[in-house]
Amino acid sequence: MPVLVCFRTRISEMHGEVILPEHAKTGTVRIGFGGVGIFDEKRSRTMWQVNGTVVFKGRAAIGHGSRISVNRGATLEFGDHFCITAESHIVSSKGIRFGDDVLMSWQCLVMDTDFHKIWSGGTRVNENKEIVIGNHVWIGCRNTILKGVHIGDGCVIGAGSNVVKSIDATNAVVGGNPAHVLKQDIRWSEK
Repeated sequence: MPVLVCFRTRISEMHGEVILPEHAKTGTVRIGFGGVGIFDEKRSRTMWQVNGTVVFKGRAAIGHGSRISVNRGATLEFGDHFCITAESHIVSSKGIRFGDDVLMSWQCLVMDTDFHKIWSGGTRVNENKEIVIGNHVWIGCRNTILKGVHIGDGCVIGAGSNVVKSIDATNAVVGGNPAHVLKQDIRWSEK
């Protein structure tokens, strides 16, 4: 079984498609597992609601209490070595792509839609827009990344930031509300 799903995961809808790497091994994708000391992983429930397409390009870990929602016609793509630690939400109505080696901390929200439509003079003014997260990006805790955002390779998104516009820089620390480049020419590692 290339996909391991924790018994505390609620699969509310599975009418879409899940695409796995060609040579996936047991446990390539892990959903609902993990442990972050500040959360009660025994009571934390992961949710999976997929009516669109989810693509796993390699190893992925979706931590306990995280919620994945992919609507009909939308695509969610995870690069190799993707990790959500816990309690984060990803909502796709258009398209969200994560590059390789992306680490997302807890209580983050990544959303390519406003859910509700807004009209002005007969024209919709808030269309859904794709989100693209580059390779080797660290998304700190309690961040919000909204529709239309592209984040460059090697970036670190500081805790509690609201990313509402694209970050074209690479290897940069980004933070604030709205998020902007705070420092450039940085490197980061998990260990």
